[in-house]
Amino acid sequence: MTDRISTVRHVFVSMATFLSAGVAAAALMLAGCSAGTTFSDDVARQDSQWLVVDLRSGEQRFVSSVPANAAPGGADADHLLTLRRVPAHASTVGSPAGTPLADSDEMPQRTVDVRGYFVAITELTQSQWQVLAGDAPWSVFPTVTAGAALPATGMSYQRAVTVLTAASIRLGVEFAVPSADEWEDCARAGMGGSSAFEPTDVAARNAHAWVIENQTAGSGLHAVAQRDANAWGLYDVQGNAWELTSVRADDLVGQVRGGSFADTAGSARFANRSDLPISLGHPNVGLRVVIHP
Repeated sequence: MTDRISTVRHVFVSMATFLSAGVAAAALMLAGCSAGTTFSDDVARQDSQWLVVDLRSGEQRFVSSVPANAAPGGADADHLLTLRRVPAHASTVGSPAGTPLADSDEMPQRTVDVRGYFVAITELTQSQWQVLAGDAPWSVFPTVTAGAALPATGMSYQRAVTVLTAASIRLGVEFAVPSADEWEDCARAGMGGSSAFEPTDVAARNAHAWVIENQTAGSGLHAVAQRDANAWGLYDVQGNAWELTSVRADDLVGQVRGGSFADTAGSARFANRSDLPISLGHPNVGLRVVIHP
């Protein structure tokens, strides 16, 4: 793997005691839904394209368009999470042999059956994370600025799973960290190729992603949804903050996807991934939530 998060490559520590029984239990699947919710086991049967979840009460609303108050920057975006419905389908992930910049762990390219899921249209923001978790993991990193609409970063994978599991039980919604296949599926949004833009195409790159090539000196994370959404209406799947993906219960090292503002445009390609110990948080790594009906 040639692309790596600069800080992480120097920060590996002993991980023998990281995975507790509590974290392992956090991976269980939660089937219950809150009262009045009309979740179907067959996501494709849902007529509504979007789901809005109140992170305070657990109330869930299926809607045909994103309400203004729940959209990024909306009056209630601090506690309303908007997700896009993705029906079950076959998806192509990975990079074909000979792809420029591709690392060996991106190959072979393969077709996977993806079960239906809902995916958040943005990374969890700092304000949304605080509603769910009540803390601010980014605050321990002096390079990260506080801001309600900035991506929440700094949480370890272990912490993310613990918080999402507790929220699932409390609110009756099955929150989860996306699998690597789910993440790449929603990032691609039906596209082939390595990226939504050519890294050397300045106009396309700047329209789609915050990456090191379009940063000014001293800049950092940006408020979510300031660049163009992809074909499925998802923002910042490339650039801004790396995003956690799920691991097996016995793994001590996980993978993050999507690149960040501090990485090259080439690092933001769909199939690229970087390693991060599950016990460590990183100032440039955040989280995009999925819900499994």
